[in-house]
Amino acid sequence: ERALAQGAHMRTPGRAETLWGASWLAAHQSDYAQALALAQEGLELARDLSDQRLIGLLLESVADGLYRFGDNERAIQCVEESLDIFRNLGDREETAWALDHLARGLRQRGERARSRALVRESLAIFRELGHHYAIASSLGHAARLALEDDDNAAAAELLAEGLALARMM
Repeated sequence: ERALAQGAHMRTPGRAETLWGASWLAAHQSDYAQALALAQEGLELARDLSDQRLIGLLLESVADGLYRFGDNERAIQCVEESLDIFRNLGDREETAWALDHLARGLRQRGERARSRALVRESLAIFRELGHHYAIASSLGHAARLALEDDDNAAAAELLAEGLALARMM
């Protein structure tokens, strides 16, 4: 907070990245209103700077806040824009995260078939990258979808695989 206050006058990529990090930290401390405010400020700055990667990252953070406050449709719009950015940049990891986050919004909107497809695509990329934490996270999302479809056996299998990966980390 002190660093952000002292650098309030700065209009640099470093400040936008710091706002992104502070937003992430606030969200993980369950201060969702602050997380959203920081992400929105960072997004505005990243757009002013035309920094596509930071725009994509901050769109994800804004979407997370919007999801938490029940604005699913605006969150989906943010994630779709983020997904386009990361695909254009060729950033496989962030593309996979955007797919995973979009699947979340679509699941909440009731589009479970499309959500499952996006989770599978995200999971395939994370497996290709060997990103164990992300694989475990996506497996958890896939398991939630399986549970909602009353497919307990598939959910158990997905959760068991995720747990095995978590134990390796």
